[in-house]
Amino acid sequence: MSRIASRPGAEERNEKVRAVLLASKAPMTPTAIAAAICEEWCCYNGRPAGACSAPISPVLKRIGAVGVKGKWSLPGGAV
Repeated sequence: MSRIASRPGAEERNEKVRAVLLASKAPMTPTAIAAAICEEWCCYNGRPAGACSAPISPVLKRIGAVGVKGKWSLPGGAV
């Protein structure tokens, strides 16, 4: 299986980010969201220490998350 074939699709990434935000009691930074997911598509070699905000940011926009001072939550969540 190729590396690209094993990456989750956009809808699966949306659901993973949504699940992390729903489980959180407070808004989170994109890097903290990536660390909570801890998969190769958002963390270098799937390690939390390598969490990267770049792949999380477009997902936050697609799912309609609300950003305040660099931290994000779902509409109606803690802001």
